[in-house]
Amino acid sequence: MNVIPGRVKMQVDIRGISEESKKMVIQKLFQSIKDTEEKRGLIIHHIRTNDQAPVVLSEEVIQELSKTCDENEYAYQLMPSGAGHDAMNMTKLCPVGLVFIPSEKGLSHNPKEYSSIEQIAPGAIILKKEILKWAGVADRPAEQKKIVQ
Repeated sequence: MNVIPGRVKMQVDIRGISEESKKMVIQKLFQSIKDTEEKRGLIIHHIRTNDQAPVVLSEEVIQELSKTCDENEYAYQLMPSGAGHDAMNMTKLCPVGLVFIPSEKGLSHNPKEYSSIEQIAPGAIILKKEILKWAGVADRPAEQKKIVQ
């Protein structure tokens, strides 16, 4: 902690829902890096390892997810997501939406991330209902499920 390092490796992950705002943040970051380099007499090397353009998810899927939540009396919140999910690639193939569930303290993609079964279950139920709906299969009564399975 008290050592001045001779070399530092840092990774920055910039995400967003707007290509324009993402470019602005990147531009400001590189200007700040350049300023720091000049001010401190440093040599800073940077490599851009990934640069995915934001995608717009399907309004139809989002509306259907909202409808399913309403029909099942699940509270929900519409949220923009700048996350780089596999959904970004799937938008090239089909309509896409995302179902997020709460995590304790809002932590996500973190070793301390935790969601209880009470937080997971509603998301799983909504996902199941949506998969069946989009597959054109109604949610069958228990007796029929046994026959089909």
